[in-house]
Amino acid sequence: MILHYSLLYLIILTCDGQSLKNLTYRSRLTIFSTMSTENKSNIEVLENKVEELLALSKKLSAENVELKQQLQDTKGDRAHLFEQKEQVRNQVESMITRLKTIEIA
Repeated sequence: MILHYSLLYLIILTCDGQSLKNLTYRSRLTIFSTMSTENKSNIEVLENKVEELLALSKKLSAENVELKQQLQDTKGDRAHLFEQKEQVRNQVESMITRLKTIEIA
């Protein structure tokens, strides 16, 4: 088990955040030649899961950027609608004042 974690740590250090697929053939051969078939299979499964997580992370980051932009757009729309509401309110108040003035006269 300690060997397994040591090899995993070695792979992580060697990859430096990159996929095992991006390692040179020689580097992969050196790492995998010391492992049993079961460990190789486990490492490949782990590699696939890490790659899936990286892809999901990139997808979520892009979605987050899009959502932030939508939020900014919505805030801008809200501010514009608030300004329009205030203008209409002022116009209605002005009409009411004129009507009261006409009524009194």
